Amino acid sequence: MAKPSFSSILPLLFFFILSFVPAMHASFSKPISTEELGLNDPKQTHLTFYFHDTLSGPNPTAVQIVKASSSATSFGVLTMIDDPLTEGPDPTSRLMGRAQGMYGLTDQTQSALTMVMNFAFL
Repeated sequence: MAKPSFSSILPLLFFFILSFVPAMHASFSKPISTEELGLNDPKQTHLTFYFHDTLSGPNPTAVQIVKASSSATSFGVLTMIDDPLTEGPDPTSRLMGRAQGMYGLTDQTQSALTMVMNFAFL
């Protein structure tokens, strides 16, 4: 049997040593109670807003940036959004913020949508 070279053992040794680093240097964190942070009474906030995704017209808020492949599920369509969030269901009601991100059709055999979005409130 051939003797293993140093260059083949080095990555394994490096991985082995790194696996012990978190255990040896765990003092970088400590548990903090909710009382220390002033979080004694949890509070609830109920948000109600309306999301308006406009795909056509003079001022669309969602624009297709990648066209679909030839699949029946439109796999590959990617749409970028900058949609208004309003106080009421009417798009002209008071603007509360914007939904910004993208969504895409992500499955070749069935309908599947993946959305990545940030809500930026005013």
